[in-house]
Amino acid sequence: MADICSAQTSYKGFGATCRFAAQVTVTPAAVGASSVASQTGTVTGLKTDMVLAWKTVAPATNAGLINIRCSAANVAQFDFVNPAAAATPTSGTVYIVGI
Repeated sequence: MADICSAQTSYKGFGATCRFAAQVTVTPAAVGASSVASQTGTVTGLKTDMVLAWKTVAPATNAGLINIRCSAANVAQFDFVNPAAAATPTSGTVYIVGI
């Protein structure tokens, strides 16, 4: 599967106790109607012992991000849900990922 992450930059907005934070543009593949889809992307600096949190200003599609985890070193697994009756088209959304 293609890497869904691009344009990673460091991010300081999670506060002083944050061990890691990055701003990442995520462009997932289409999410099928009434389904959940897991997709992966490169987020440099992630380690498998990290528990991740995320935030975004405004999602770009009807597909919502419901979970994110580090599935391997430098790899984030994003789980999207699409409750709509039709597949959701994709566009880039900026997420802040941190622990």
